[in-house]
Amino acid sequence: MLAGTQQSVELKLALDQEQQKSKKLEESMRKLDEEMRRTDELLYQMIPKQVADRLRTGENPIDTCQMFDSVSILFSDVVTFTEICSRITPMEVVSMLNAMYSIFDTLTERNRVYKVETIGDAYMVVSGAPQSEDNHAEKVCDMALDMVEAITDLKDPSTASQVYGADKNRGSHLQ
Repeated sequence: MLAGTQQSVELKLALDQEQQKSKKLEESMRKLDEEMRRTDELLYQMIPKQVADRLRTGENPIDTCQMFDSVSILFSDVVTFTEICSRITPMEVVSMLNAMYSIFDTLTERNRVYKVETIGDAYMVVSGAPQSEDNHAEKVCDMALDMVEAITDLKDPSTASQVYGADKNRGSHLQ
């Protein structure tokens, strides 16, 4: 009888240990899933989703390169950016750019154009790549018009006046 009790205690202890290992494994898998999701988000911010997905399946990076016959590109910058930056703190610069880029990122999704990059106050989008589009020029023009309209409420932190004055064409340059 004593041997049976001993075995029962050992089995219960082994079961408890396995349950703890199982919980740790579940937590590790949850953390791994979260990190994979964050990695995907970061990757999709750096390269087009279509290209990232192809690379993830093991496709040769060279094979992901494509040629597009016709694309439209929009370059935008704040004309008075250097002047504004000379009057405000670095944190205010970051806040102003974050507000502007949050607006532009929303417009990028709405207009279905691809954000290529942002450097300082420069914002670059393309249509017609990485997915071919017949109406790429129209999409980029719509994006430009939406950008000009959307930023009319953006304020210069040093003066509380509009970053883009009454002349709306002043702040965006299409090349």
